[in-house]
Amino acid sequence: MADLSVDTLFDAAVRIQLLERSITVSFAPDQSIRITFPITRRLAEFLGIPHYLILRHVAVMENAGLVIKAEREGISTTGKGSRKMITLMEEKYRKEAEGILGPEIFEELYTMTR
Repeated sequence: MADLSVDTLFDAAVRIQLLERSITVSFAPDQSIRITFPITRRLAEFLGIPHYLILRHVAVMENAGLVIKAEREGISTTGKGSRKMITLMEEKYRKEAEGILGPEIFEELYTMTR
């Protein structure tokens, strides 16, 4: 996949979460919302690309302040990354996201990430 980008990875992450019907949200001490990203091997498998390419792009996302990678905890979004992910859900996958989270929780997450 020659056009791998941060947007492609976020879209893949959302689609994996929706397919697996699993969106894990946590609340950081700074009051921001964190959303757990799928594991890098799952992203590589889903996109049909080598794992090392995913790792490179995760580093780019980390440098851009979109995600945090923690040993043994995986990858989660920062406040900025959560805003990007929830906006993507709202624009492209609202019905599916509401089907998992419920409309009230989805709306609250959308409001909190603004």
